[in-house]
Amino acid sequence: MAQNDAVKQDEIGGFQCLAAAARIAEMGLPSFRPRPPWLGPDLQTMRNLLMPAPRLPSHFTGTELRFPLADKGAGTLIGTLNTPIGGHTKPLVIVLHGLTGCQDSVHAVSTAHNLLNLGYSVLRLNFRGSGPSAGTSAGPYHAGLTQDLVDVVSGLPEDISNNGVFLVGYSLGGNALLKFLAEGRALEAVLGAAAISAPIDLKRCQLRMEEPRNRLYHRYLVRRMRRMAEAMSKDISWLTPARIEAINSIYDFDNRIVARLHGFDNADHYYREASAGPRASAIETPTLIIHADDDPWIPAKVYESIPWANGVPVYPVLTRGGGHVGFHGRESDHTWHDRAVAAFLSWIARKA
Repeated sequence: MAQNDAVKQDEIGGFQCLAAAARIAEMGLPSFRPRPPWLGPDLQTMRNLLMPAPRLPSHFTGTELRFPLADKGAGTLIGTLNTPIGGHTKPLVIVLHGLTGCQDSVHAVSTAHNLLNLGYSVLRLNFRGSGPSAGTSAGPYHAGLTQDLVDVVSGLPEDISNNGVFLVGYSLGGNALLKFLAEGRALEAVLGAAAISAPIDLKRCQLRMEEPRNRLYHRYLVRRMRRMAEAMSKDISWLTPARIEAINSIYDFDNRIVARLHGFDNADHYYREASAGPRASAIETPTLIIHADDDPWIPAKVYESIPWANGVPVYPVLTRGGGHVGFHGRESDHTWHDRAVAAFLSWIARKA
């Protein structure tokens, strides 16, 4: 980071700019201070599991949308489009969930609620094998399956996308989003994007997840991955109960299922090909990247080691605290990342 762009964390309310600090300052991102009792990386992370799942008010009409996939035999993805009072008058926001998630994940519903209140239409997409897409597509999805995003963005009905499109990706969905942006396909209608807690170096994140301090998180995710495998097994003859039972780690799942189904040599080959970090410099779409310096799943050094260029429209910020897709702050019941995304979207609209 250039010396004249260097910004201390306390100069911009609890977050550090890793590039283009002057531009980030003008966006008006809110300050972040963790909200008691959710203090520390683990409570920030686990709050999403400990509190009741949010629900959207019934007046935000929900409509099912289907997106055929170009990949032969892959099937169709399903998403739920929620419409604000007043109809489609602003850009459409597409929300992408994380590993083992779906359209009903806490972060997907929370983001949709906040943006619907601000007048944005929101499409909560389900990746392959997830949520409603589980019955219509060949799972599983993975962190680099960007052709599916090309198919979705290209297949949007004109009446909901004619004001432009903005994408928000969480965790694994955030990595897929950043890789999609770097590849530069189907971006004609895309005004901007935001990625939150994205594992942009998949190998380093896999190793972090399997550390002793993350044992409970790892067990939780492996249980959910086994359930995904069980749901897929009815269509995959070699995915036997014994092979599913033998999956004891994220690496096992990626090595024995993801790599085999998607043509990678092994999990390490998949991690190299799918990681968005090495490709970030190719992104030309205005993109806000949010990560917490204490994320227990994804080391902050993954972000700090990237030579972010001030000349490209990518704005990475590192918060002081926040956990993994936590960011539960004092100033509002809405998460900080939801408010930051809304501010960024508003900034883009003003510049358009």
